[in-house]
Amino acid sequence: MTQSPPPLFWRRLALIAAAAFGLRASAAVLLERHPLFPAYYYQDALLTDQLAKRVFSLWRDGRLPPLPYAPSQRLLAVLTAALYRAAGPRPLAAQLVNAALGGAAVFALGALGLVYAAPQAALWGAGLIAVWPSDVFYSSQNLKEAPIHALAWFALLALLGAPQSRRAAGWGAAGVTAMIAAGLIRPYLLIPFFASLAAASFYSAISRADRKKIAFPLGAALIGALAYHAASDLIYNRLIPAPKYSVATENVIVPVAVDAQGRRFNPLSPRAVGEFRRYRQSSDAANSRFTTGRDIQSQILPGARLDGWGDLALFLPRGAFYALFMPLPGLYPAEGKLGRLMASLENLAALALFLLACVSLARRRLDACRFAIAVFVAVMALASGLFELDLGSAARHKLLYLPLLFPLAAEEALSLMRRRKGRI
Repeated sequence: MTQSPPPLFWRRLALIAAAAFGLRASAAVLLERHPLFPAYYYQDALLTDQLAKRVFSLWRDGRLPPLPYAPSQRLLAVLTAALYRAAGPRPLAAQLVNAALGGAAVFALGALGLVYAAPQAALWGAGLIAVWPSDVFYSSQNLKEAPIHALAWFALLALLGAPQSRRAAGWGAAGVTAMIAAGLIRPYLLIPFFASLAAASFYSAISRADRKKIAFPLGAALIGALAYHAASDLIYNRLIPAPKYSVATENVIVPVAVDAQGRRFNPLSPRAVGEFRRYRQSSDAANSRFTTGRDIQSQILPGARLDGWGDLALFLPRGAFYALFMPLPGLYPAEGKLGRLMASLENLAALALFLLACVSLARRRLDACRFAIAVFVAVMALASGLFELDLGSAARHKLLYLPLLFPLAAEEALSLMRRRKGRI
């Protein structure tokens, strides 16, 4: 929306998105018949299928009582059950829908790249995430990743690009709607959304941009926050509520944990964050032993003590590095496991792309959109450093924010290639 690339750009981006869908659909069919990884890789997808089939069965009996699941689990279960009503209770149907959403997400990222990078870099960024192995895997499964990526990247596209569009009001309404929908699936996303949009407004203000560029992003964030409150109350308290006695099904933005005795762990101070991590990691370990008979071997910095702000300041960069880039070859044992070996190689590429993106941000003129993207990634990375508890979940969740750097990394890589050719 900020640039007018030739029609060839959109044709190429559409081909990349179509290829992304093809890869994800093929992976869904292949892995449905021949799982390549141990069963625990598919545990969350299996849970989604089980919950959806329970809702599907309740609907056939003509009732839907309050569901004892977390808010986003209730929403995903109901949506998947609605798909099962149309296509039959087969997980592959949901996986193919997610494959299509994964292709749409790739298209959204390519279009978003135009807001803060050159067209060629935007295409390369979209191409990278289209073939990124872990994204192909997770967005071909019955998980939240594909819809979250499509919604979040479209919301950023609409809200960051809208102030420079002739149809700002329409793009803004679509962006706010997508932001609310993403928040309904993962409520904590409202925090980086608000931070990045506020950052765009702040940068526009200090750059003395026109009033629309200053007011629009922050106004969209405020409207989105209010609308999310109303939408989440309607959906989670009225349409698909949880049992009133359940304490683990609250609709909250900041994660909370509740133990068997009813003690709440609200991570709002360094010591509380440490207690939250210790409780959740011990609870996850006990649940894994009970459900799968195995110990979790990939927890992130278990037992870390956070007794004050100094401990938190020292922990944050280390935790963020683990969440973003571990396992890395030579720094984390592969133990002959296919998944861990593939993750190590992918993370090596991710680290290289991250460094290229940082160089791109440092070398080129900063603007409001680039600043907003950097803030979104920084907030998500720091929050991941605190709240990611094991490498498996971190590998999934970073696919939302790390690819936002791919167009910037491609921008710097293309520049290096051009400079090298000029010296030959």
